[in-house]
Amino acid sequence: VGSCPVGTFLVAETRKCVACDASCEECQDAGPSGCTLCKNPTFWNPEQSACVTDCDDNQYIRDDKECVGCDPGTFLDVEQGRCVTDCGIYFYGAASGKCE
Repeated sequence: VGSCPVGTFLVAETRKCVACDASCEECQDAGPSGCTLCKNPTFWNPEQSACVTDCDDNQYIRDDKECVGCDPGTFLDVEQGRCVTDCGIYFYGAASGKCE
């Protein structure tokens, strides 16, 4: 077997294609941490090494595919779904890492 169909991965020892974890659209290894693309409506969360339906509180969804946290010195603007350095006139950068 040279390559495996989408939704499966090659086990080198047996040279057989095996189904990805149920949460994966595509994968490179077994289990949720082997996902390379999550099934809709889930998103890859690198902090959990798994596909999730909701990102952590301090993360936003980038490109409809991945949960991403903000860099130090920036804050998550939940309404805009992105990281900002200035939360705006009626909000402040809270210790939680969000604009509140």
